Amino acid sequence: MSIFDLDHEFPDIGPSEARPALRRAARELSQRGLVSASTWALELLNCVPTPPTRHQPKPSSRRPFLHRNSSTPANKKPRRSLFPNDGPSRINFPEHSTPALGFHHSGVERKSAGTGEEEGALGSLGEQQADNSGRFAMINNSTVSARYPPSPLSNMMMMDSVVRDPQDLELGRRRGRRMAMDPTEEVSCASMDRQEEEMSDQVGGSAHVHWQASGDNSIVSPPRPPPPLDRGCLDLVDDSVGDLYDDDGLEGEDEYEDEDEEDQMEEDAFNLAKSLFDQHQLERCAWTLEHAACKSDKSRFLRLYAKFLLSERRLDEHGAIIPKSTGKLPSTSPGLIPLLQELIDPEDCFLLFLKGVIFRKLQKRVEAMECFIRSVQSFPYNWSAWQELCMTLDGESAELEQIADLLPDTFMASFFHEYSVRQSTRADPENLKRIDALLKHFPRSAHLLTCRAETLYFNQEHEEADGAFQEALSVDPYRLDGISEYSNTLYLLNKPDQLAQLAHKFAETGKNRPEVSCLIGNYYNQKGDHHRAIESFKHALRLDLGCVPAWILLGHEYLELKNSHAAAEMYRRAIEINPQDYRAWHGLGQVYELNESWSYAIHYYQKCSTIRPYDARMWVSMGVCYDKLGRSNDAIACYKRHLTCQLNQADTVAGMVRIIEIYEKEGNLAAAAPYHRRLVQVVDRSLAGPEPLSVARFARSYIIAARWEMGEVGGGAEDLLKNGVAERGKRGKDQAEAAVVGGGGGGGLGNLALANDYLQKVVLAGTEMTDLAEALLKRLAFLRD
Repeated sequence: MSIFDLDHEFPDIGPSEARPALRRAARELSQRGLVSASTWALELLNCVPTPPTRHQPKPSSRRPFLHRNSSTPANKKPRRSLFPNDGPSRINFPEHSTPALGFHHSGVERKSAGTGEEEGALGSLGEQQADNSGRFAMINNSTVSARYPPSPLSNMMMMDSVVRDPQDLELGRRRGRRMAMDPTEEVSCASMDRQEEEMSDQVGGSAHVHWQASGDNSIVSPPRPPPPLDRGCLDLVDDSVGDLYDDDGLEGEDEYEDEDEEDQMEEDAFNLAKSLFDQHQLERCAWTLEHAACKSDKSRFLRLYAKFLLSERRLDEHGAIIPKSTGKLPSTSPGLIPLLQELIDPEDCFLLFLKGVIFRKLQKRVEAMECFIRSVQSFPYNWSAWQELCMTLDGESAELEQIADLLPDTFMASFFHEYSVRQSTRADPENLKRIDALLKHFPRSAHLLTCRAETLYFNQEHEEADGAFQEALSVDPYRLDGISEYSNTLYLLNKPDQLAQLAHKFAETGKNRPEVSCLIGNYYNQKGDHHRAIESFKHALRLDLGCVPAWILLGHEYLELKNSHAAAEMYRRAIEINPQDYRAWHGLGQVYELNESWSYAIHYYQKCSTIRPYDARMWVSMGVCYDKLGRSNDAIACYKRHLTCQLNQADTVAGMVRIIEIYEKEGNLAAAAPYHRRLVQVVDRSLAGPEPLSVARFARSYIIAARWEMGEVGGGAEDLLKNGVAERGKRGKDQAEAAVVGGGGGGGLGNLALANDYLQKVVLAGTEMTDLAEALLKRLAFLRD
């Protein structure tokens, strides 16, 4: 099963898998300056449906903060149990310990607010830990040291009495440094607790004040504040801490500090370079990373990508819309070769992507394809890599199906297949099914809705495309992707009001986008202002030389102005960027057809028919050129193929009329008669529709269809029927009637009732064929008798 099958289940298409993957991809792409791919991932992320499960708040791991005037665990009343059969009520908060000072003060006494009893010294309160009065109690070492964790502060203050091992100190110090370097590194809590318990046994107990849970509702007064530390205790703490960090003879300490400092300096340099990159200061971005000698993969990519954009920008600045006759524009920048030398055998997925882009610019299609495939295998959520891979495929061969086994099993492969089919401008009905399948997993995606509208536009379903574009704009009212095709749709539907409204809406918000310039150009073209339309399309090309619709529309404008040389150059530029766009090939055919270079026109029309074999316009254009060359059989074959395509009523009639004209020009009325019958059937069906055709226009076809049913096609009357009854004199009328009465012979009788109906319609139409129709009615009456 191929990953391009419509019923293929991708493992990452579920919401729980797609959401974290797209979120991580957007972050990685944004760090490397691939803004368009990052935006695409974020747009798709916002379309992932949320799970229907009810949101449950995560339990907090922080200890409850006791406000000054709030109730404490000592005086807070316990909550009653929600289930009466669960036994006695319990307090719904966990037992916890409060850190205390690490010394014993025997003079501190507490008085119970509920009973008024005097308590003894803190050292003797350990015997009362089983009491349920809800009082504070100092924990004794022998009874609860294993139940409650020891105090870290107590261990630190009593460090003098512990015999410390230098190896343990070194291990703890390195562990703390690693935790500072890498917060994600896990440290065993059990081992730390075990070490603290061992130290607690040696020191002499924990200095924690513990709260004992109780069911008693008596109110206990809060404890007295502890006395301040004296100077001796503070000196003891300072000496203990100083001994921990002033120990000499530790190996590798400077080494760790140097590594941390180097990593931080490189990260700071990268952040500065990324800020400069976002401000379009590409020279400073590249110099900053070179000066800081950054060696990480993301730093290398950002530096080389900035240099690549610099070379492309310089190439665009030296280009022109129409090259001079003395020279040609450079197809590649000379600065790409040094960049390629720094990308020898890269392993990073983004460096592979950049290497593939450079290979494609250097016309190394196979090498570029290999780099892009390796890149998407490592990181499949880089939409820019999938787009570049599509541009390297040869549309005339089956390379798309051949590389299916090399692509990762991810939903991005389905997006890639849809994009490839749409870029080839083929009329593929399965592409709509693929888009609908993706919309089930990414509902209300403006990207997918726009793709659906563009597919309908390429399928010549303009009314449906208009509705789909409106739906996409309702989801994202200021989305500019696909706005050029939407303007083409409105232009072909002859909706100037909607086109003007759309142009005024985006004229200010997207004036620096080539799609909006194409929209404005279509607006001026519909108004008949071709020169301002040309300026708009040129502005689109100044913004983006790779904008294929701008090249094609500019060629259309030059063609309308009869500037065939400039139009041909525009179409060739579009073909260089996207050889699978049939509109550019069809435009070149029209240029040569306008110059009556029929053979060249046929060549380009054949290219169109290869890309879109079910587009009727291509076969009509080829048929006209073959007819001009006198190749009647080839012309008839093209027109017959035209009739097999999906056509409307007017195109069907035009195709049949062309076939009839060629057959009759060759004198083969017997071959033309079946198409006369088909033409009459189309006209009869139209009479019951909203747009009926005129019977008088096709009266001659009605006469021939009636004679076909009477079995008279092929006789001597065919010469008269070929030229019509041009002479209304008695001699011409008598010859026609004699020929009809004499019969054509050569065929058996058909449906005489149908023949009578055809002839009656001709008589009622009142054309020049009426007299001939009346003569045929007399002959028909004789045949019935």
